[in-house]
Amino acid sequence: MRVGATIRFLLVVLGLVGLMEPANAACTAFPYTLTNGSSADASQVMANFNYLLTCVNSASPPGGPAGGALSGTYPNPSLAAGSSSNLHEWFGTSGNFTIPVGVSSSTVFKFTIIGGGGGGGGVSNVNGAAAGGGASGQLFICAFSGFSAGQTITISYGAFGVGGSSSGGSGGVGGNTTLTYNSIVFAQAGGGSGGFGSTSGTATVMGGSPGGGSSEFTVSGTGLTLVFSAPYPTPGSAFIAPSNLGGIGVGSTTFGFSGSGGPSLFGTPGSGTLVSTGGNTYANALSPGAGGGGAASKGAGAYAGGAGNNGAVLIEWLQ
Repeated sequence: MRVGATIRFLLVVLGLVGLMEPANAACTAFPYTLTNGSSADASQVMANFNYLLTCVNSASPPGGPAGGALSGTYPNPSLAAGSSSNLHEWFGTSGNFTIPVGVSSSTVFKFTIIGGGGGGGGVSNVNGAAAGGGASGQLFICAFSGFSAGQTITISYGAFGVGGSSSGGSGGVGGNTTLTYNSIVFAQAGGGSGGFGSTSGTATVMGGSPGGGSSEFTVSGTGLTLVFSAPYPTPGSAFIAPSNLGGIGVGSTTFGFSGSGGPSLFGTPGSGTLVSTGGNTYANALSPGAGGGGAASKGAGAYAGGAGNNGAVLIEWLQ
């Protein structure tokens, strides 16, 4: 192999390591010491290179700056884990995100926003009653530049839709998740609607739809520049963003089969249930933005529906 070229490449990589944060720059104990004027065996060069590769890959990636509640695990596979330039912050609760020092007005911030999931419907004490599941919160993805370091974005997650009452009530609507900058809401994802309840043992009832709230975005008065918005390119008007419908509930005289909640980008909804003897059941949504499951009964009681889950925001940027 061309050992000289490989050494030069290795030196370039070492130079890049020197630019990394101190916590990531401890790759110094190479297996072989190579000096100018001496012959280097190819196996020694590759051993040093493989050591360096392993060391850098095992270093802890930097996290986002402080600000807001960082909860759960990083759910978006679009950025390579361990990259020193791809940063993210996950907001599972409301809070403030501080624009980090070092960004410029040209730095692009991407926001993945989901509204609160709708609640599942409830059922009365009727033989074979089954309710529909709640819809997931609306999913809206957008990106802006023009933020100033040190200023804050206020994040208010959409509250979950409550489960429908045990008198056969429909599930509650999920709330809107909003992002505010310079005292202006510049992006919002609507919640999902609740699943329909049931008071009949032979009815088929609908699950929740996306239209529990509205999504929108704007740049007016914010000082921001829109980079992209998916799937809606025009700011300033409300729209219904993508959402997964809640499952339908199917009732009969021999069983009740309730609908599951609509799943979200971030995971698991409340499940539906098949009841052929005895009791109920429902399930709360397990992941942000997902819908709650509907209740079912075989005449063994009246049951409330499952709750949806709160909305959430994922912020990503390059620095």
